[in-house]
Amino acid sequence: MSNATGSGIVFEERNEAFYVSLPSHSSSFTAEAFAVKAALEKVEYEKAQGKNIGNSILILSDCQSVLKAIKNNRLDVYKNRYILDIRRRHFKLKREYGLTIVFGWIPAHCGYVGNEAADLMARIGAQGEADESIEVPILDYRSLFKQESWQRTQEVIVRESGYKGKVYFNYFYDKNKKKPWFQKIKADRYFYSFVNRIQANHYNLGESLARKGFIDSSECECGHEKEDINHVIWQCSIYDRQRERMGEELVKRGIAGTEAIEVIIQREDWFKLGVIYNF
Repeated sequence: MSNATGSGIVFEERNEAFYVSLPSHSSSFTAEAFAVKAALEKVEYEKAQGKNIGNSILILSDCQSVLKAIKNNRLDVYKNRYILDIRRRHFKLKREYGLTIVFGWIPAHCGYVGNEAADLMARIGAQGEADESIEVPILDYRSLFKQESWQRTQEVIVRESGYKGKVYFNYFYDKNKKKPWFQKIKADRYFYSFVNRIQANHYNLGESLARKGFIDSSECECGHEKEDINHVIWQCSIYDRQRERMGEELVKRGIAGTEAIEVIIQREDWFKLGVIYNF
């Protein structure tokens, strides 16, 4: 049995355990593939030494994605190098020694005693000093590069927040949120544009246009000193008739109440925002 947890690898054979600790940047997929590859290496070594290990070999792993990758015949330059190594060794052992090798899947964390013991030993192995001579596939660094890029971008954004994007940072910025706000909703493109403009505090109203220097005054046509998005939605007398219909719709849906539109977006109340958008 071969197993991997984090960067710890354990190989079990005849009540003996052999530990290897992979470099910290290794993905769990690489760790699992390396374990299977090492099991085949051991089989190959013992056959070369003339040891009688039988003609049928069963290699068990709880990593279904690795087993599927081994089975997949599609050529791909991005395929993990250890998967390719496994396939080459598998073919060699069948051709030169006539071995029958079966790769079996064991569901993880389902109470299988052998697999649970292997997991425990793999965690122990992960505590050891990493063997830096083990090559880490370049794609394993992808997540590291993405994280570093994300972190640097956030540092720049936060640094610039002192003089631009203040509304966005007061209401919407979340350094831990990596998915766009619209990922789980379906709407027309103008709704997405509507929300994005509010988040950015840039829209075709007096307050925004005056702040950017396109017009001289932020005053609303109704006489209010500032024509911003919340004034237009909740107060401007020019839109009283439309606002009355919007209020009826909000009451009908049980979501009535006057509040800053930034707060509505912040809590992702898309039902209420949809009614306001139609207004």
